[in-house]
Amino acid sequence: MVTKRRKKGFSPVFWVRRGKRLVRRDCNVTVSGDSVGSNELSELTCSLENGFLNSTPKQREQTFCIVARNRKKKKNSHVVPIFRGMENVRKTNIVDLPEECLVMILSYLGPHEICRVSSICKKFFEASQHPGLWWKADFRFVSLMSTKFVAVDSLEVETIMTNSQRRKLFAMFLVKRKAALRSLEVDFDACEEGEIIVKLIECCNVKNLTSVDMRWWKSWDYLVDGQSVKEVSAFQQILQKLLQLCPGIKSLKCEIDLSGNTARLISQFRSIENLSLVFLRMCRSMYTHIEYGMESSHLETIISSLPNLQHLKIRTRQSVPDDFPGYVVKSAVLKTFDCSWCKCFRIRDLDLPSLHTFEGINSFDFRSYQPCPCLFKLIEKGCPKIQQLNKKKFVVSGLKNFRLNNFQKQQMFICSCPEHAPWRENF
Repeated sequence: MVTKRRKKGFSPVFWVRRGKRLVRRDCNVTVSGDSVGSNELSELTCSLENGFLNSTPKQREQTFCIVARNRKKKKNSHVVPIFRGMENVRKTNIVDLPEECLVMILSYLGPHEICRVSSICKKFFEASQHPGLWWKADFRFVSLMSTKFVAVDSLEVETIMTNSQRRKLFAMFLVKRKAALRSLEVDFDACEEGEIIVKLIECCNVKNLTSVDMRWWKSWDYLVDGQSVKEVSAFQQILQKLLQLCPGIKSLKCEIDLSGNTARLISQFRSIENLSLVFLRMCRSMYTHIEYGMESSHLETIISSLPNLQHLKIRTRQSVPDDFPGYVVKSAVLKTFDCSWCKCFRIRDLDLPSLHTFEGINSFDFRSYQPCPCLFKLIEKGCPKIQQLNKKKFVVSGLKNFRLNNFQKQQMFICSCPEHAPWRENF
């Protein structure tokens, strides 16, 4: 690079060699609002020769500031030519970010997207190993249809792998990364694959697990003998493991049998706020079984033992015996109760002083040969703060203030007594 001084009052010229020719370049720049004098040209040229472009941005900024301060002492204003190659200085890339920032960026992606991003480079792969990214264990059938987390050929996955194998590989994937789970969703056969979930809970970090959703049965009916007994015991083992290692569960949704052992296990989850239960229907041979005997006190044990329970949802299609008295729903903190679309869910008594929402549409007892208690009377007696009844909101609390006549009560389809369900006599 050759520098040639021109006449007084003109800017200096750079002669750049291109092949065998010298090409003249007239380029000007202003630093911090002040032009740098021509006497500092040799200083900047020397910095260029000493590796100015290879220095850090902070060092380059210091060099420009020194020259600018020297310029303020002089009267003549000249300009400094731009250094050839400054446009090629390497800019900051996303890979240059610290690992904590990359983990924060990856936290906005789903599990399959994280696996795809981890294959870009080593830096992303190391960031994808962070346990906090794998906070959700979704073993449902819909999510397992996409097997991006499994390093297997796609054709082989579609033709050979079963859902059980996919769930096992996903569990091993989470265990290897020591996932910090906060949500667990299960949709599988508890008898055959209960050990997978038990091992997952043991090997992963589940101290912050707050939400559990387990659908471990594929139909409404099951028998006492054979396979059904094994599945109930496998489900109870999962509940015991959750009790030991997950003290902070706040939301529990599962299918349960009506045995006393299952009721006692669920009643020990003291931190539960949202509870959704699906009662599995039993055949008549199961009623005479000692362990699985159906008693109304089991539901009362669950509800009354949970001090933080605020939302309760129940679904059932059970066939209750003829002498079944009904359920007692008693809780001092329960705020919403949903028993809609239930069959033979007979409520004997209600004691819910904090309840403000009750949903019970199409919840009937079809046994016409037995008297059914009036649900409106139970709500008026046991729910003094009720404000919403089957999607109908009222400003003033208390069922008396609703001023509902018999026809309006019949249109709500909430009670099975002869007064509010005259069609019940046809069954």
